[in-house]
Amino acid sequence: MESLAFLNGAFHWVGFSGNHCIVSFSSSSDNMVFGEISLPERPTFRIYRLGMNSDYGVSVLGGMLCFYCTHYQWQMDGTFKLWIMKDYGVKESWTEIFTLKQTRFLLIVPKYRFADGEFLLCCKLDGHSVFRTSKGPFGLWPQIGIHQDGVVYTESLISPKSLLQRLINHA
Repeated sequence: MESLAFLNGAFHWVGFSGNHCIVSFSSSSDNMVFGEISLPERPTFRIYRLGMNSDYGVSVLGGMLCFYCTHYQWQMDGTFKLWIMKDYGVKESWTEIFTLKQTRFLLIVPKYRFADGEFLLCCKLDGHSVFRTSKGPFGLWPQIGIHQDGVVYTESLISPKSLLQRLINHA
């Protein structure tokens, strides 16, 4: 799974540089800067077993960098974990927010953090998406079989397209 998060003027994604890490990239008119941010101490996606799959990614929720992982085994329940980095760039500030166990979803992507600390999650199973909150399902779920997806964004005067154009021009 590929995800891209924009925070503090930089794009972030999960990469590999000897170990898994979060890669950051920012660009200004003068230079391009790549960086690495350590993942939580023991993320579950590092544990590989026969028939076990993991999907993971990064997002920005409530102005903080997040790392999430869905760990599942074929035709069995899986586990979803979400961490938030409370102080940007400080490895020790990673905090596990919650874990959903015994989920049948193959992929869970956090989309939004509400003021009360609850999260909106997009849960995918066999190409279909449903939304739920971190505390439980909505009373009325979107019907399985109807493809739905969502995007949450924050307005900005800085265009991500202009940053990508600079990257293309410097390549």
